[in-house]
Amino acid sequence: MGNELTLSVNSFYWSFVVTGLLWLLCWYISLKAKEEGTWKYAVMALWNWLVSYGKELLGDYAEEVMPFLATFFVYILTANWLGLLPGFVAPTRDLSVTVGLALLLLIWIHAYAIRKMGWKKYLAVFFSPAWWMFPLNLMEHITRLLSLSVRLYGNVSGEHLAVAVISLLVPLIAPIPLLGLSMFTGFIQAYIFMTLGMAYTAEFLEEGGLLT
Repeated sequence: MGNELTLSVNSFYWSFVVTGLLWLLCWYISLKAKEEGTWKYAVMALWNWLVSYGKELLGDYAEEVMPFLATFFVYILTANWLGLLPGFVAPTRDLSVTVGLALLLLIWIHAYAIRKMGWKKYLAVFFSPAWWMFPLNLMEHITRLLSLSVRLYGNVSGEHLAVAVISLLVPLIAPIPLLGLSMFTGFIQAYIFMTLGMAYTAEFLEEGGLLT
């Protein structure tokens, strides 16, 4: 019990560290983006890529949805990479953090669906294709919370544990290639989380007749 409480408190602290770093990064990028130069074109290119990628699933709704989903991507990526630094801890290693992220994402998706579809079409999704499918449809949406949170938590914590063990066994050779592998897997986990958010949002819009 004590160890779990300590882990949650540490994760809460490191979550604020990640948030603070991202605020500083956004402030710096916003200053640089106002100037003509590499930073401005890099930001524009990144935004155009995000919208283009989002349109594959979300169509014209990508420009509305992608800023929010991209925030999850950047936050999770920063949290994962932060844990690779000596003395730092990735908050995504704590299940309470990943559950919070998944819950926030799903609440936003449902709120966005209600705003775009209206309550009638939104509720109709849970009774499609027949009224007796309601329990199964409801369970499907509940399991998404477990899927998003447990997947992220399991992959991040398992990866960091494996890196720590291998580094102890082969301290001189393992760290450098393992660092590259950890950065790649950290990127993939953030990318998957964002993409699943896109898919869940697109599914609502499609069932509501807003996407074809």
